[in-house]
Amino acid sequence: SAYKGKVVLINFWATWCAPCKAEIPDFVALQEQYGKDIQILGISVDDTPEDVQPYAKQLKMNYPVLIGLNRKDVETAYGPFLGIPQTFILARDGTICRKHAGIASKGKFESEIKALLWSFLYFFFLLSTYYMLLPLRDAMGIEGGTKNLSWLFAATFIATLVTAPFQAALVARLPRSKFI
Repeated sequence: SAYKGKVVLINFWATWCAPCKAEIPDFVALQEQYGKDIQILGISVDDTPEDVQPYAKQLKMNYPVLIGLNRKDVETAYGPFLGIPQTFILARDGTICRKHAGIASKGKFESEIKALLWSFLYFFFLLSTYYMLLPLRDAMGIEGGTKNLSWLFAATFIATLVTAPFQAALVARLPRSKFI
């Protein structure tokens, strides 16, 4: 709940796991690049804090690293794990949207994160457009409810045209890469 409102990537790993070690620099880069919108959490599944601390320092892990040793409740919530790394991507509302069993590329994680970030922006745009147009509907004397939604569709189309320059500026500020 501490990260509600952010896209969360949870990575289960171990210090002895070579694929896990290969993914960590990508997670460091993603946390650095998208830190205000996402939160990466690393959970070491079977290492002690004494083993994890120097490892995390050596790999310059810039995100919280938690100890999952003897925490069956965590594995029960996300598992069972038949191998590691296991990575879960959670939407801003905390629902699990993606699961990766095994190693995945930075590009794959990034495209999935961007898709979740964009879906939120699009939903926010539609919702704000609706509430902005309610006074217009009332001024026009159109009754509300689901019977007469044609006013909403027409007004949303007009609002989209009016806000297109803002949307283009927003898109231009995003880092370039492939979208899903």
